[in-house]
Amino acid sequence: MRSVAGNYLDNAPGVPKAGISAMLAHADEETDDRLAPTTRAFYVQHQRMPEKSTAMEAWSEALIAAYGNAGGKMPAPKTKATVLAEAAE
Repeated sequence: MRSVAGNYLDNAPGVPKAGISAMLAHADEETDDRLAPTTRAFYVQHQRMPEKSTAMEAWSEALIAAYGNAGGKMPAPKTKATVLAEAAE
């Protein structure tokens, strides 16, 4: 339950990181507005999908642009029927 709470609160707008650590009883004087090391190591373990998604989108766009600038042409999208036919072969 503590991990779920830590993950939820870490993404909740306006919740100070020090408050999360304090709530989980891992705050110390050096925490200020960061997660305490114990909180970060054991309770906040979400995968940060929104941040990863933004980064992957930027990286994909950069790769596609570089490919196009080098003269590459993107393949035409396949239809569902084509994919199913290829899988049946």
